[in-house]
Amino acid sequence: MQAKDLISSSLRLRALPKVYYQLQQLLDSEQASSATIAHCLRNDPALSAHVLRIANSSLYNLSSKIDTISRAVTVIGHNAVHNQVLASSAVGMFNKRKMPYFNIREYWEHSLRSAILAQKLAEQCQVLHSESYFVGGLLHDIGTMVIAMKLPELARTLYMHFPDEIKPQHEIEFETLGFTHADVGGELLASWALSAHLVEAVRHHEQPEGAPESPFSAAIIQIASAYVQCGFHDTERLEHMIDPFSWRISGLHHEQLPRLLLETEGVFAETFSLFFTRAA
Repeated sequence: MQAKDLISSSLRLRALPKVYYQLQQLLDSEQASSATIAHCLRNDPALSAHVLRIANSSLYNLSSKIDTISRAVTVIGHNAVHNQVLASSAVGMFNKRKMPYFNIREYWEHSLRSAILAQKLAEQCQVLHSESYFVGGLLHDIGTMVIAMKLPELARTLYMHFPDEIKPQHEIEFETLGFTHADVGGELLASWALSAHLVEAVRHHEQPEGAPESPFSAAIIQIASAYVQCGFHDTERLEHMIDPFSWRISGLHHEQLPRLLLETEGVFAETFSLFFTRAA
C-alpha cells in the first residue's frame, strides 16, 4: 500500500465543495472583483456567513464592523477569502466523522493553533499573503485523520499510545506503513489541485529541507506545530522536533515565540468556535 492509495479509494476525500472550485476558477480569471466573488459565495449561504464572521473576528482585528460579504471580500482581500473558504471546506469534510481511537477535538485544537501561529510567523517574516500559511497549519496533519479514518485498527496501534513513545510520530508511521501522515496529507491536497506551496508545506513539514520548491513554507509549519505541541519551555523536545534548517531558512529565533504564542492564544477560542459552528 502507498499513501496515494488511501486517497484514491475514496471519492468523498477527492472532492471539495463545488463553490470552492467555482471561486478558484473565478480568481484565476480576469473577472474577479469583490462583487463577483461575493456573488459566487452566496451560492453557499452558510459559507458566506462563515466568511463574514471570520472577517469580524479577532483573527483580523478590524476597527469597524463588516456587514456585507462584498465588503468582507474588499477589506480582508481576495486571497484571504479564498483561503478561509478552503479552510472551512476542509474542516466541514472531516469534522462530522466518527473515528475510534482518535481524539478529533484534540486534533483540531492542535491544528487550529498551528494555523494561527503559522500565519503569525509568516507575518513576522514579512511574507506576502501570509493567510495561506493559516491553511497550511490547519491541514498539516490532515493525513493523520485520513489514516485514522481508513485504517482504524492500525490507527489504534499508531496513535493511542503515541505520547509514551520516544520516536517521532512520522518515524513510527513509516516503520509501520511504509509512509507517513505527511505523505498522505500531501497526496490529499494534490488531489484537491491546491497550490504547490501548500502541497509541499504539508508533505514536507516533518523534513522541510526535502521540499523541492517550498522549503520555507514547510519550515514555518514545522516550527508552528512544534511550539503548539511543546510550548515555549520544553527546549529539549523542541530541539528534537525542529530541524536546524528550519531556523536558518526562516530567519526566526526562539526568543520571538513567547509573544506570538500569547497572541495565538488570544484569538484561538473565538476562532475555534467560528470554525466549528460552521462545521457542525
